[in-house]
Amino acid sequence: MKQMLLTYCTLCLFLIGCGPGGATSESKKLAELNRSTVMKDVETLAKRAQMFFYRPAELGGGGQSFVGMVIGAIAKEPTNKNGTYSIREATAARSVIVGTGHEVGNDGKSPVRISALVTNDSIKTTVEN
Repeated sequence: MKQMLLTYCTLCLFLIGCGPGGATSESKKLAELNRSTVMKDVETLAKRAQMFFYRPAELGGGGQSFVGMVIGAIAKEPTNKNGTYSIREATAARSVIVGTGHEVGNDGKSPVRISALVTNDSIKTTVEN
């Protein structure tokens, strides 16, 4: 009898926790956590992009330009446990770095996505999803 009661209580707690609001709430929390970690990674890559901008071309930098900057110049690997990172644009005056997370974003379909518009003296991050 005790075993049956314990099983029943466990089942009830599971259903309450994973009911209509529980699973959705948990996935939103995971998406928010993924969004914040991808944001931090993108900000770090944006600072490295600024360092690339100022580093002389002779030393592997851009020599006052973002032209020619590839993700490998600012990141050891384009993918980590938080997401995948790429460079959408790299012109003389600016670059755009994009981080795509592993969790579903605000639209409920596509993954979390953060972009950073980087210039020589500013970084502006945007939540795209």
